[in-house]
Amino acid sequence: MNREVLARRIRSVGSVCIMLVVLTPLMPLLLALAGLLGLLRRTNFVVVRLLVFAWLYLLGELLGVCGAGVIMLIARPGSRRFLDLNYRLQSWWALFLFRWVSRLLRLSFDVQGDDEIEPGPILIFMRHASIIDNLLPLVFVSKPHNLRIRYVLKKELLSDPALDIVGNRLPNCFVDRASGDEAQLQALRDLVTGLEPHEGAIIYPEGTRFTRRKRRAILTKLEGSEFFERASAMERVLPPRINGPLAMLEGAPGADVIICAHHGLEGFATVGDILSGRLVGSTITVMFRRIARRDVPTDRQLCIDWLYAEWARVDADVAD
Repeated sequence: MNREVLARRIRSVGSVCIMLVVLTPLMPLLLALAGLLGLLRRTNFVVVRLLVFAWLYLLGELLGVCGAGVIMLIARPGSRRFLDLNYRLQSWWALFLFRWVSRLLRLSFDVQGDDEIEPGPILIFMRHASIIDNLLPLVFVSKPHNLRIRYVLKKELLSDPALDIVGNRLPNCFVDRASGDEAQLQALRDLVTGLEPHEGAIIYPEGTRFTRRKRRAILTKLEGSEFFERASAMERVLPPRINGPLAMLEGAPGADVIICAHHGLEGFATVGDILSGRLVGSTITVMFRRIARRDVPTDRQLCIDWLYAEWARVDADVAD
């Protein structure tokens, strides 16, 4: 572990511990104030729900870090047992957060196309509309189908200590979204090389969460390009970034593609959306659709056209 990584983890773990120590004794007062605010604003007591989840999130982070420490004591780094235990810890952490956010916000899930997920190896191209849809693959793909998923994650998530420590022990790739250099693309190819039948990998082709403001900014950048017309026709998703998905397709020529669209988590995209309380009690639809690899073009331009066509279909699938 180099000094930069050590310093980052000391900061992130320390921040979690400090916030948990400060927040815990203040919870009764904060919950009372949040309850009063809920009565006045009539927003389904969303601030109360979020306060409880914030405390549970910090607890989950601390337990995840402690679990990672225990694994270091009982398993040799690089061994099969070490890898297995870290996958289990990752699954526990994701399910812990998912179950609590679902209970607190009274969310229900309608999963469609679940029978299309198996077998692996698979590449999952997933819509990105929420700060919690990173949990969906672990909950609806990894756990029920016993598939180990390799993630393409933004490097900003390294500030999350549990995700940083465990995520870097597993075959994941933390990327700089502002960079598209060949070294990073090769890292994506390497990530998916040699995927086994019990494995898969996931990328969010949009690169960032959908918002109307981001859509306008991206369309402004694309104006005058060959992609502008097709991108403009997508109203509920951002146009896919090309290089990352294509690099993964090159690196795993034997993997089928799973397109995952979901509808209902748009109310968890921004702080304003969350505080409105509209998401409380809603039903989230998660849709999986499998595409056989023989139906994915190998020519680069045809593959770009295919990806845009598939994302246009995602746009239609998530229409209100």
